[in-house]
Amino acid sequence: MSERVKMLGGKIAIQSIINQGTAISFTIPFDFDREKQNKTEKKQVELSNVTRNTIV
Repeated sequence: MSERVKMLGGKIAIQSIINQGTAISFTIPFDFDREKQNKTEKKQVELSNVTRNTIV
């Protein structure tokens, strides 16, 4: 798990207390691209308007 988090540019923390358990937390950076999201939404709308056609 640690290798995967680091590969994604994240950080991991492990805290363990005897007879109480272990807590594992991690953060992974997330870059939200609003322009890319708008393009994706537009494509989804365009595709939802497509009707089925059969060409024989």
